[in-house]
Amino acid sequence: MHLWGRKKELNIYGPKGLSEIITIQLQFSQTNINYRINFKELNTEVSTLILDAPTYTVQTIPLSHRINCCGFL
Repeated sequence: MHLWGRKKELNIYGPKGLSEIITIQLQFSQTNINYRINFKELNTEVSTLILDAPTYTVQTIPLSHRINCCGFL
């Protein structure tokens, strides 16, 4: 997205700890981006509505994996 000239903020939804992983990867790869990333931590154990637009909604779906995670519907 940076190479395509993105300037608008980016919201990333994921489990607790995802922000730390991505931030470390960006630091160690010496990657600088032109937009702000907003990390939104999710409770991976319950379904949560994260977007309610006029024509569609997005909600999380708890998944059963080795680590805490969720899908999106």
